[in-house]
Amino acid sequence: MQRGQASLEYVAVVAVVTVALALGAAVAGAEAVPRAVAAQVERAFCLVSGGDCLGDRGPRACTIRAGTRTKERRGKAFVVRLADGRVVLTEERSDGTVAVTVADHGEAMVSKKVPGAARGMVGARLSAGRTWVVPDAATARRLVERLDRDRRPVGEVGRFLRAGHEGDADERFVRFGARGEVAGGLRALGLHGEGLAQITGGVRVERVSGRRTLELLGDGEVGGALSASLAGVTGKGRREVAIEVTLDGDRPLELTVRNVLDVHGTVRVGPGRATGGNRLEADVRLDLTDPHAAGLMRALLEDPRAPRAVVLGRYLLEHGRIDVRLYATDAKTKRDRRLFGALETIEATHDARLLEAYGRDPGMGWTRRLDCVGMA
Repeated sequence: MQRGQASLEYVAVVAVVTVALALGAAVAGAEAVPRAVAAQVERAFCLVSGGDCLGDRGPRACTIRAGTRTKERRGKAFVVRLADGRVVLTEERSDGTVAVTVADHGEAMVSKKVPGAARGMVGARLSAGRTWVVPDAATARRLVERLDRDRRPVGEVGRFLRAGHEGDADERFVRFGARGEVAGGLRALGLHGEGLAQITGGVRVERVSGRRTLELLGDGEVGGALSASLAGVTGKGRREVAIEVTLDGDRPLELTVRNVLDVHGTVRVGPGRATGGNRLEADVRLDLTDPHAAGLMRALLEDPRAPRAVVLGRYLLEHGRIDVRLYATDAKTKRDRRLFGALETIEATHDARLLEAYGRDPGMGWTRRLDCVGMA
């Protein structure tokens, strides 16, 4: 759908809704008219924004506001370094829901001389967390208050993996800090393969469906080759990369690659230009139920090499759903050091507000995400 066509359709939608509401006010039982029209308005806005609005492969709700609260404690003594902390992320979405994610993490490191190399830190870094999707901001606030009283130590990661899902969270996840931890964690979840352990940094599990999402490493050759597919969309800059593969059993369902850039001034957001933001996010989702895409993904998981990732990345950019969003962010950090710096407490906040959003379905033109920016 081209932008001009989208604009005409939007004008038509507004005109139809205006007429419908005007007529409804003049007839008996008019209170039912807005309810009858509401579903059509929602679908019309979805169509204007582009994509298949009847399925789960089209546009998804945008995060219009997000707040992250982090508290971490660190301790250093001679050759030992310990840390533990909690991150609480609250995301308000354009469909009215709010996602609350709580992650607890821990680290135990020892300075050690490695043969043939300089002294370095060895040990374990693990994190475990849960995500809830609730209907409104008030419910989210009550949930965060409850979670503040329900600390889950990172030492329970092993039990977390073995026991399966507990509680009412919609998702649970674990993230690993070393290759040995990855291999053990994947085996505990029934996922095997040496190639898989090489490129996986974490796993998420959905409570209802049981689907598993592998969080692939974005800082290696494979991650770089896949994220390079979005270079033409986001441009250059300091980059954070997230790569996820969702599986139903051992069947690949969807691949998502997300690039996050620090930006300033006037920047390109899809086909448009915007200013006032400092964080640009671009993600592309590929339907892996497509046999050709699934074959490329399986080949990469079985034998993770950059050339395979390059081929998949090209197919991803051509056949995937792309969304680009610009955010204005604000971050604050407070540090409290004691015992000559041996003990440190770090508290940080990071807030983000959506400014602009565009989307593109494969084989169609870019469209402005009115369903997202209209709510921001």
